[in-house]
Amino acid sequence: MASIYDSIDLAHFLVVTYEDHGDGQRLRAECSCGWSGDWRDDGALAEADGEDHREVAVGPGDGLDRLMGELLDLQDDLARSVIWLAEHWSADLPAPNARGVGHDTPRVDLTAHCATAELLDRAAGVLGVPLVDDPAPDPQGSRCRRATRPFGRVRLTVYSALAAACDECGAEVTGDVCPECGQRSDAGPVTLGAA
Repeated sequence: MASIYDSIDLAHFLVVTYEDHGDGQRLRAECSCGWSGDWRDDGALAEADGEDHREVAVGPGDGLDRLMGELLDLQDDLARSVIWLAEHWSADLPAPNARGVGHDTPRVDLTAHCATAELLDRAAGVLGVPLVDDPAPDPQGSRCRRATRPFGRVRLTVYSALAAACDECGAEVTGDVCPECGQRSDAGPVTLGAA
């Protein structure tokens, strides 16, 4: 089975921004290949130098490269926050609350839309989890088939839309009228009574 690391040039995998603890606060990006950027007064400029170096050395990334970079940046920011809190925050100060996706426990949700049923089956197989259909339509009337794998506080979900189903007989409806029973998709319930 191929790994995402098969396509990464490991010589340029780690580009980190370092601080110069000399007279002024200066920063520069450094790569595991030995490359170093210019000293900058702005951290965003130093990070941009590192991104430029990686793109020139390895070439432009695809969507997965972008996601991996964002997750690694998030990991770096979380680690930096944890270390700073451990070194500077004290128990007599109010405890910060973590927020994100979720109500009780923050988490990160990653989603990927699969354009075909075959692609969804393949993605669910890679995740190693079963496909599950939404039990009911959402407020817009859509239903999806999805597979979700949790990684602690990170969830990866792959999904694809399900075809609409007739309220009367359950058959798949692609237009305004059910091909099986003739029920119109916009028809409301009918009550018959004696006159």
